[in-house]
Amino acid sequence: MIGKQDTHKLIMKKDKPKVLFLSFYLPYKESVSIIQNDSWPQIQTVNFLEKFVKSTLFKNNHFDIEFISAPPVTDYPNFRKIFFRKKIYKDNSHGVDKKIISIAFLNLPIIKILTRFFSFLIEMIFRKDTPHAAIICFSIHLPMLFSSYIVSRFKKIPLIGVWTDPPNIPNEFDPYVKRKLRKAEAYLVQYLMKRCDAVIALTECLAVDFSQANSTKYLILNGFAPDVKCSAKIRNSTKLTIVHIGSLMERYGLKLLIDAFDELRLEDVELVFYGVGDVIPYLEKIIEKNSAIKYNGFLNPDQVTHVLNQADFLINCRDPNADLVKYSFPSKMLEYLASGTPIITTLLPSFSRDIDRSVIPINGYDKESIKEAILIAKNINDRRYNDLSKSSLTVARSFTVESQSTLIQSFITSVIK
Repeated sequence: MIGKQDTHKLIMKKDKPKVLFLSFYLPYKESVSIIQNDSWPQIQTVNFLEKFVKSTLFKNNHFDIEFISAPPVTDYPNFRKIFFRKKIYKDNSHGVDKKIISIAFLNLPIIKILTRFFSFLIEMIFRKDTPHAAIICFSIHLPMLFSSYIVSRFKKIPLIGVWTDPPNIPNEFDPYVKRKLRKAEAYLVQYLMKRCDAVIALTECLAVDFSQANSTKYLILNGFAPDVKCSAKIRNSTKLTIVHIGSLMERYGLKLLIDAFDELRLEDVELVFYGVGDVIPYLEKIIEKNSAIKYNGFLNPDQVTHVLNQADFLINCRDPNADLVKYSFPSKMLEYLASGTPIITTLLPSFSRDIDRSVIPINGYDKESIKEAILIAKNINDRRYNDLSKSSLTVARSFTVESQSTLIQSFITSVIK
């Protein structure tokens, strides 16, 4: 029915369909500034969004996109600013002139949800320009998703959801009132997710479990790898450095990794962590007793590539059997692959066979399995090391913006026709 609306036909006569894009997208310098000043920076969201926008605009030959955004900040006092005024940015990144409207809101718990909702709604409803062919909602953030749903039904245009996470699950340790509010929010978000006309999701389980699986079109998009700019690596050092970059959270298997490596006591191997998270106090205690384990703080985005390239191995220890792991794809894996540095990792359900064949697997979620994988890496021969590096780069090339842009643009076009 959507494709038969009169306004929709008029839009499609134009060379480029006009699309509203709701997200956390800002000019990259603004996003980096926010990351540097937030206690819990939304690094992966910013990186994914930057690549997703680039893919939709690639070669500038498909869509005329209008951006309405909320700055990607966590609640006060983690980000020490409460009142955000409406701002309009002019940006020409990726070779395309863009106007980005950054909404006004109050950055306080609960109030933030309400003020963002009304700001998004007002910006969409009272636009007087050419009708839009679709709304793309990059998030299951309730204010964004709810306002997108209302406007899409009011204007009778398709709503395309972009999902990188499942709905928030209430935490049993939260205060009673907060737990009840989270439960209500999760219920409403799941209801709205099932009302999306099409979905671009990080994993197939995420797309199928939270949409109207029998009637919703979906595209699986694990993420974007950086452009591959290096050749395969040759092992050339006697002392090995294993690096972990990203969120340093115990639930991601990092305490298990720290304990396993600490017990090995390898003189010619060091384990280096970069990032922020709840495991840092424990990590610092172990470092006092084991100088082969290091914590080098938080990396700015422009420092990541250099650190990945300088490492001898990269490591990921997420629990493959965790409740929500089937809905996630660790974006750092794509950065790891694009560096050409061989990877030690658990095998997650969302990994393709190509990824499984390109890594040193951790074949269990326990200290002994991690130790075994680290020892395999330590004793690997030069030829196998080089083969793993080549394989990583080959897989990474299939995840670049250029490789995936045609797929994304074709999917969006198929929805709005």
